[in-house]
Amino acid sequence: MKINFFKKVLSLLTIAIIALSALPAAAQIVPGSGGGDNAAKYADGSYELNDFIILGKNVAAWILGIVGSLALLFFIYGGIMFLIAGGKEEQIKKGKDIITAAIIGLILVFASYLIIAFFMRLMGLSWDGSIALPTQL
Repeated sequence: MKINFFKKVLSLLTIAIIALSALPAAAQIVPGSGGGDNAAKYADGSYELNDFIILGKNVAAWILGIVGSLALLFFIYGGIMFLIAGGKEEQIKKGKDIITAAIIGLILVFASYLIIAFFMRLMGLSWDGSIALPTQL
């Protein structure tokens, strides 16, 4: 019964941390929503194609950040499972499997970041959404 309560509290705490960390990032996803110099440009809905590319980049960066944070939580959870195993083989294996899954998840996150950055560079954009024209040698 104690373990179920701990799992429920840990789950609720994780959901609360993810929800609270998403609030500041949500205002930055849509170009022009944060105010500034370009706020008047977007007031009447006159978006450009580049704005949608920036939107896609912002959503991808937000998702990659959340997934990276979840991988860190799974590293911690797997390490705790490994530490409290008490010599039980099934608990040790469970902790190792969780850590292995977190490593695979991080590899996928970094690979997806590289793929997104590669295709943005291929379209002539830098990661911040500005135009990155190729230079001649």
